[in-house]
Amino acid sequence: MTIFEVEVDASSFFDWAERAYEHVKTMSDVLEDIRQIIWKDTSEMIPLEWGYLENSFFKYSQIISDYPFFELKIHMTGLDNPKARGWDYALFQHTGMRSDGTPLNHPIKGEPLFLEKGFDMAEPYFMKYLETDYLTALGV
Repeated sequence: MTIFEVEVDASSFFDWAERAYEHVKTMSDVLEDIRQIIWKDTSEMIPLEWGYLENSFFKYSQIISDYPFFELKIHMTGLDNPKARGWDYALFQHTGMRSDGTPLNHPIKGEPLFLEKGFDMAEPYFMKYLETDYLTALGV
């Protein structure tokens, strides 16, 4: 029986892996920056009467980290509003329409599809973040 031994210097791979890991560990910080960008682009469009919907943006959004996977969830709800009596009116406000098809009136501020528009406006910025801070670190 012949046994072959091969010695491989994997130090450069381990150096790269350590640098990538250190860089990727900051992904939760990148996602927090992205959440702030989405908030900036969305906040002026959120319908405002009592402020419960607007305040739910940070209260219920979360960053989930299960290295190497990260997830940003943004959830807005009207459930904290005592006037809603347990009804989550966030989707109703987001669509901006009553059941008869007439638009909602937001005299203080707000417009329909506020979260969708905010994501669309922020997309170029968070794609830049992902490209420079995550994919580059992995050499993709």
